[in-house]
Amino acid sequence: MEPSALLQGDFSSRQLRDALGMFATGVTVVTTVDAAGVPVGLTINSFSAVSLEPPLILWSLVNTAGSRDAFLNSKGFVVNVLAAHQHDLAMQFASRSPDRFLNVPITRGTGGLPLLSGALAWFECKRYAEHLAGDHTIFIGQVQRVGHQQAAASAAQNGTDHDRDLTLTTPLLFHRGILHRHGFNH
Repeated sequence: MEPSALLQGDFSSRQLRDALGMFATGVTVVTTVDAAGVPVGLTINSFSAVSLEPPLILWSLVNTAGSRDAFLNSKGFVVNVLAAHQHDLAMQFASRSPDRFLNVPITRGTGGLPLLSGALAWFECKRYAEHLAGDHTIFIGQVQRVGHQQAAASAAQNGTDHDRDLTLTTPLLFHRGILHRHGFNH
């Protein structure tokens, strides 16, 4: 494809998605509870840091998502960073299943927000702001509590059970439409 075609804005949404897919991202599951206290969650890869003071993060959600209202009406949410061994969990929360939490071990954080057991890291946030941006809503959260797999990271650094520990301390990645672990496709 000629660069001049792109400079003129002559590209399809598929070409834009393909170009964006060249940027590898981490994979996260964002969770909250609805008005009845029922856990809600979905897989996203649009997670980013915004600010250290105050501690702010962001993620985005397509406006047609069925879970959008739950996130708009909640007081907070949790961004769970998935580890390399959590491919199946990413797929479960990316599905259209009405019960994405089926057989998923969770602990409850502040206000009953679900934290996924075994996540590489998690950011428990209160809702700070939302912004409509095209066909998505950008959610900004102020981090209230944060955690990560410290014990697993220490074991990997000590060289014990190296391969297993790498799956516990390495993030699951999304690149070119495929989930990746240690450079291998799932």
